[in-house]
Amino acid sequence: MKTNDLKELQNTVPPTVAQFAQQLVELRRLGKTLEAECTVIDGQLGGLHARVLSYADLEGYADFYAWVDFWATEFARRAGAAVVQVSMSHSRQPTCPRFHVDNVPLRFISTLYGPGTQWLHARDVERIADNAIKQQVDPQIIQQMPSGSVGFFRGACGESASVGGIVHRSPPNEEDRVVLKIDKIS
Repeated sequence: MKTNDLKELQNTVPPTVAQFAQQLVELRRLGKTLEAECTVIDGQLGGLHARVLSYADLEGYADFYAWVDFWATEFARRAGAAVVQVSMSHSRQPTCPRFHVDNVPLRFISTLYGPGTQWLHARDVERIADNAIKQQVDPQIIQQMPSGSVGFFRGACGESASVGGIVHRSPPNEEDRVVLKIDKIS
């Protein structure tokens, strides 16, 4: 039986990848968002290299690339995807400040730098009359992924729809964050 809890793997981001992300912040190299639609054929990721090549001069690039390649391929395997969307963003404010469920079957989220994604156990989610998620939540029940962890968030469509998705949000602060997301395209 599927449950509505987050599948989280802690301390999965190698220090060299976290340092690479820190350089992106300090040097303001990422801009706002990097997106790449990548194919996965026979366990091999294609289409990412050209999109991230402009960062090859930064220390830790090779480790960063290998790490993203591994997780994009692993995510594709878990999601049964032939094409995935890899996106990495740098923000200094919450990009998704409200608790919500993504409209995807499955999403990979990892905070490479800064505070991690906040989420709620299914038992702690309250809904109001129109089935919207109640936003006023007791701070004691909010879970937070540590920076450097990997999370697999079930969304609101696909097989996940029958059990609901993982309710989550960006931390409500103004700290720099570099977040990597991977979604199934097909």
